[in-house]
Amino acid sequence: ARIIVEAALDFFGRIAPALAGLMLVAGPARADEADIHYRMAMSYKRANRHNEALRELQTVLSLRPNHAAALCTQGHVHRRMGNYAEAAASYRRCLALEPTHAEGHANLGVVLARLGQREEAVGELRRAAELDGRDWQSLSSLGVVLRDLRRYDEAVQAYRQALAIRPN
Repeated sequence: ARIIVEAALDFFGRIAPALAGLMLVAGPARADEADIHYRMAMSYKRANRHNEALRELQTVLSLRPNHAAALCTQGHVHRRMGNYAEAAASYRRCLALEPTHAEGHANLGVVLARLGQREEAVGELRRAAELDGRDWQSLSSLGVVLRDLRRYDEAVQAYRQALAIRPN
């Protein structure tokens, strides 16, 4: 099965640019070029082909510099690659465009914690939880960061809030 998946990914890597070209000339209902590159980036991201995903995201951002979803996705890819400073920069650019993007705040908080910027991480994770009251993961991450800061009472409170949302 692994060989089949690898062959399919290789095929996709060669055929995707041709498909994108066909979509560009498909007619009045076609997607714009930035959208096509964004879709390709998402496919590469799902396939864990990080360098290709980043290349497509750079193309999206060259065409549409204020594409918040592309910036957030760029942050995800950098995070997966362990490039936390680059991830933080992408999330910050996304949040500059969409300040109420809960997922952006949550992910920025996680990468800031990885970078050792725990106090700032606390603020981002709290903001994410405020924006999305059902986000148990941000609350759980907040608990971890607060524990690392030895703010145990606050950590317990964050964990309790997370468990109230998702008890299992």
